[in-house]
Amino acid sequence: MSEQSGFCTRYCGWHTAATPSVGHIRYSFVGNANRCLNACAIQTTSPTVTPEWTDVSVIAHELDEATTDPDLNAWYDSAGAENADKCAWTFGQNVQYTATGAGWNVTLGNRSYLIQRNLNHNWPGQVERATTA
Repeated sequence: MSEQSGFCTRYCGWHTAATPSVGHIRYSFVGNANRCLNACAIQTTSPTVTPEWTDVSVIAHELDEATTDPDLNAWYDSAGAENADKCAWTFGQNVQYTATGAGWNVTLGNRSYLIQRNLNHNWPGQVERATTA
């Protein structure tokens, strides 16, 4: 069975909040970007061969938004964009590349990832500044 709600066509992940009978919860959805590399990954090759490399950028994006706007009523701009949306699919100037052309800007242990920038709204001396996660 194939997912039909918009994953790979309208979004790559999302976060929300709800209050079921068990109490208030916050949660996210991040689909398997390997199903749609052209839609949910900035590159189609990995800087390090790891199965999760395509999802890490979307996970970081949604985690950042879920932290700053956990109940979908906190930080967003006049167009409805949350902080990570304002820098979505941008990666900064510190991207490094392998010989095969795969880029990365964050290394965790021995694995490298290309992570989207996120807005740091309270950067000293500036109104807005996009920073790499």
